[in-house]
Amino acid sequence: MLYLKHIYFDSSFAFASSFIRSGGVSTLSTLLLHPSLPLRGQAVDCLMQLTSHPSFDWFAPLDPGLYSRECHSSLLSLSTSPHFLSGLVGNSPLSAPPTFPGGSFLW
Repeated sequence: MLYLKHIYFDSSFAFASSFIRSGGVSTLSTLLLHPSLPLRGQAVDCLMQLTSHPSFDWFAPLDPGLYSRECHSSLLSLSTSPHFLSGLVGNSPLSAPPTFPGGSFLW
C-alpha cells in the first residue's frame, strides 16, 4: 500500500495506472475482509482512491496512450474475483460484525 504515498505525486495517472495494470486491484480485493480492521479500511480506501482518481475517467472513450484499456480490463476482472463482491458486502453498513471504523460512511 506504499503506492498511496505517491498516487497524487503529480496530476497524471501514470503511477496508479501501473499499479492497476500489474494486478494491484486484485491483490487489494483479497484484503477487503482482512481480520485487521485498520488494514481492511486502508484496502477499501485504496480502491476508492484508485477508481476515483481525477486524472482518469473510467467512462471516457478508451485512450491507448493512458493504458486505459488495460486499466479497464483489470477493474472488470474484479467481477470474477472471489474476494471482491464478498469483500464489498462484508464491509457494508448492514454487515455483522461491523466493518472498519468509519466504513459505514463510505457507502
